[in-house]
Amino acid sequence: HEARNIYAGIPGRYGNSSAQLFYPEGITLDTYGNLYIADCQNHRIQMFCPNAIFGITIAGTGQPGNSSHELSYPGDVAFD
Repeated sequence: HEARNIYAGIPGRYGNSSAQLFYPEGITLDTYGNLYIADCQNHRIQMFCPNAIFGITIAGTGQPGNSSHELSYPGDVAFD
């Protein structure tokens, strides 16, 4: 495996913009190098493509909830 440095979000700043995270928890990578982050306090899963500055929200609305399109304090992310 090749070692890499991966950066997501803006260092030293938290928030809810597409380039910010607020208490990131679990992370995973897919085979294409996309980084998925459980953004706990923003109640969303963010995907960062390789070399991207901004993330894409792929799950959650930014508000806590228990409906099919909402997340409440996600702590990890996994897929197969």
